[in-house]
Order: sequence, then C-alpha cells, then structure tokens
Amino acid sequence: SEDILINGVTIIGDQRFPNNDGIEPDSCTRLTIKKSYIDVADDGISPISTKENGPMSGLHVLNVTIRSKSHAIKFGSTCDAVCKDSVFENITIWDSNSGLSIQQRGQGDIYNI
Repeated sequence: SEDILINGVTIIGDQRFPNNDGIEPDSCTRLTIKKSYIDVADDGISPISTKENGPMSGLHVLNVTIRSKSHAIKFGSTCDAVCKDSVFENITIWDSNSGLSIQQRGQGDIYNI
C-alpha cells in the first residue's frame, strides 16, 4: 500500500494479553502516523516487510504517545524485505521496556531509521 495516513487514532490494548501490538504496518510506502495515542501490552509501532509484499519505506511518525509493556517502536519482528527511511518526531514514550528496538530476525536490511 502507498500514501497512507493514520491520523488521530486511539488504540487501547488489554494489558493482560502480552501479544497485542498497536500498529504493525506491512510493506507500506509513504505511511504517516500522527496525532495518535497507543497503549498496548506488546509493541506500540512495529513495521514489518515480507517477501510477498515488498519493502517498508517512507514511514513518518509524529506527535504520537506510546505506552508499551514491551518496545514502543520495534523493527525486525519480520523484515524479510528492506525496511528503510523512517523518521520519528515528537514521540512520547512512557511505561515501556524500551523506546526503540531493532531485532533483525529476517533476511532484509534495516537502515536509515
């Protein structure tokens, strides 16, 4: 998918369930996430890329608040194609194990984050 805007959403996940990511975009080009609130037990924003769907590029996240019991922003859960060119601005992270995690488990490259 291309040229996507997620604006002003609130995502509240049940803290009792450990595998509930907030937003997990798959192989998007030019995705903007802004003015949103994410409160989940797992990863807040977790971009992925699959061989079937192609690279993840041009992610822009701004003015977002993330509460996460795991990683607020995580790359690498599934990056079998390239994940590149991501910008994060004015992000508020609280009550999280980590702010940014890059854990490459696939064959694709992750760069320019």
